[in-house]
Amino acid sequence: MSALQIDPAIDVAIRGGLALLFAAAALHKLRDLTRFRAIVVAYEVLPSTLVSAAAPLVAACEAALAVGLLFPADTSRTVWALAAAAMFALYAVAIAVNLYRGRRDIDCGCGFGTASEKIGPALLVRNAFLVTVALWASAPRAARSLVALDAFTVFAALAGSALLYAASEKLRGLPSSGRGETP
Repeated sequence: MSALQIDPAIDVAIRGGLALLFAAAALHKLRDLTRFRAIVVAYEVLPSTLVSAAAPLVAACEAALAVGLLFPADTSRTVWALAAAAMFALYAVAIAVNLYRGRRDIDCGCGFGTASEKIGPALLVRNAFLVTVALWASAPRAARSLVALDAFTVFAALAGSALLYAASEKLRGLPSSGRGETP
């Protein structure tokens, strides 16, 4: 029985999408590092002495992941994909700890706008999905050369994924009545 192998075009699309996500996240954090430090403090998962170093370190790790996910060599692409999965899992743990504590009013620190986005169970689902996608990207690549049509496939996959991600984030941010009423 052969091990799971990922098609090269799908591999490039997944790793490209993850790289774009990490690049955007790093830029968002670096644009207002003071605000991101305050978010890290609010999570209360690190000793206060580590927060000053942790905030820029998270942004640097995201930037490194954005670059590293684009390396095509089999060994490095697996390592970077597993590191991406670990990063998403780490975020999920920090969110889960605070949800367990009943602290739902914390800014998630993952929004790309200036508005605050609160943590909630939907973020755990999103991060579990992203962990799964990153793990999928760590699978061995099938022995097939990329062809010209693959460029269209990768572009369409990246555009579609970006639109779906943006739509899901927009839906997650909408207020819900919580009463099952229709507007």
